[in-house]
Amino acid sequence: MLRQIKDPKFLLVYPPLQFQDGEVVRPDGCLANAYLDSSLTKAGYESKIIDMAVGEEQDTLEETFYNPVKIKDAVRGTGGISRIGISTNRILESVKDYDIIGITSVFTQQASRCFEVSNLIKEHYPEKIVVGGGTNCRSMSDLFLKNGFDVVFTSEAEHSIVEFARSIHKGDLSLSKVEGICFYQGNKLQINPVINTIWDLDEIPMPSWHKLPLKKHWDISNLWTGREGLVEDKDEYVKYANIFTSRGCPFNCTFCHISMEQGDWTGDIGKFRVHSVDRVVEEFKVLKELDIKYLYINDDSLLAKKKRAYEIFDKLRSFDFRLADINGINVIHFFKKHKGKLIVDEELLHMFYEAGFRKISIPLENGNQRILDKWCDGKWNIEKCDTISLVKKMKEIGLATDGNIMIGFPDETMDEMTTSFIMAKKHMEAGMDGLGFFIVQPFPGTKIYHETIANGQLSPDWHPDEIGWQKGSMFENLLIPNEVLVYCRRMMWQVLGLDEKKKSVVDFVQLDSMGKFNEKY
Repeated sequence: MLRQIKDPKFLLVYPPLQFQDGEVVRPDGCLANAYLDSSLTKAGYESKIIDMAVGEEQDTLEETFYNPVKIKDAVRGTGGISRIGISTNRILESVKDYDIIGITSVFTQQASRCFEVSNLIKEHYPEKIVVGGGTNCRSMSDLFLKNGFDVVFTSEAEHSIVEFARSIHKGDLSLSKVEGICFYQGNKLQINPVINTIWDLDEIPMPSWHKLPLKKHWDISNLWTGREGLVEDKDEYVKYANIFTSRGCPFNCTFCHISMEQGDWTGDIGKFRVHSVDRVVEEFKVLKELDIKYLYINDDSLLAKKKRAYEIFDKLRSFDFRLADINGINVIHFFKKHKGKLIVDEELLHMFYEAGFRKISIPLENGNQRILDKWCDGKWNIEKCDTISLVKKMKEIGLATDGNIMIGFPDETMDEMTTSFIMAKKHMEAGMDGLGFFIVQPFPGTKIYHETIANGQLSPDWHPDEIGWQKGSMFENLLIPNEVLVYCRRMMWQVLGLDEKKKSVVDFVQLDSMGKFNEKY
């Protein structure tokens, strides 16, 4: 319910968490609200952040994060869904003194928990304004608007949320000056396009890390040895923080939201943009003052500009941070041209180590070039990039390494999936420390989502609770039966650990029944 509020007070919410049976739950440490808070504070508005998964100071982790409650059973026959976070009464208590409640929704699996919070607020405090943002929220804006949200921000909101606050303050309920939002005026959906994408990221105030529940996140992280298991001393207290040095990505993979983030709806936020190295150094200094020991760089593509990355790595050495596994790196970044060929970029690997990295994930993504070209933007060429040599060189330098492979693309054949399993086996034999297998998911706001709905491989009636890594594929009419896909994913770790004399990967994926696998091995 939009209304004039002279001095609006903001509560920025990260919702309770929802997870499926078998999933590992860990704190997110999402920076979205930290960026929004700093922008609002700079503009003179009162703002507070609450992570409802862990609660505030008065909430114990035993009451919140370590208190899962089953809320749904037998989701597509693969187990149930549980919820963790503060109670209903605590949600109502936490929001009562604020005028505008901003809820961030980054992950599709959390949509229902966002609806829980928004509908609860509207039931008990109908006068409060509920707004939403984040990748998932803008991708399902209509569903959010039907579940208690008054306004959805469809782009980066650091500037637009300040303009929104000013409009509410002045009583301009048309919101005509606010870019990148959608809302209903009566029965008509009003969409305000993005005119001014934030190209100079240094314009954005530094995120309010100090307002995040860092101590609670550290307490939880201490149990699983930090992000990606990097802590060598298991008794070491993990003090970590997330940081962005850039936004966007030069690639347009069909399974990533960036593939659709170019246009007037979102602005060109999918385009690669950077903070200056000087600004990044200032952020390092702030994090050092907060006694941060471990950094997780969350960039979509840190290495899109290698020279800049080298400058950042060089600066990192003087801060003595430990660096968690890097997000947004691609196979091609590990290579450089030499005499007309692509060779392992050893200089880069040494820079990783000297900067403080001890583990790097290699996004192999798939073992078939056709799949890579069609669905993964052709980011790397299997024949030209010797990833086996890459793994060996990383081990030689002292970098632990793992990888990830996606299976279950809409038109993937059994033979093509076999090539991915063969690739996995070869990389494990070369010394890779681990490999994860993921069944492709059609996340809203991605090209693969829209394409498969258009061609009849995805039902338009699906619900966000149906999506998840543990549940198999949501695509219909796959060339590989879903039950085979699920079984292959579940068994690959066991297969990779078997003695060479007892099996071959090819034999495994070509077995005509799951029962025969157990009989043979």
